[in-house]
Amino acid sequence: MGTARSTHVQGRISMPANHVDQIGTVVFRPTDLAGNKLGEFEADQLQTIRALKQVGFRGFILPDHVPRMIDDTEWCHRGRVWTVGYIQGLISAVEV
Repeated sequence: MGTARSTHVQGRISMPANHVDQIGTVVFRPTDLAGNKLGEFEADQLQTIRALKQVGFRGFILPDHVPRMIDDTEWCHRGRVWTVGYIQGLISAVEV
């Protein structure tokens, strides 16, 4: 089975609408894997969510590396919760 990929070119997201059913998961990866700065990702996440909505994406959106918070667990539960909330906020902003 081939892999459908989105591409980020000059601030625009190009999503293959005729292959959207082949995309099961979209992963948000931070730009700085060492520092995992809050809200900084490889592509414009709001634009990514808009593109996914336009093509009818129905799969999962997952955070990749998440920031480590003060007094966080080894699995970064606090950072993971923050990141999932950030993604939910982006989805809510696009649904308005």
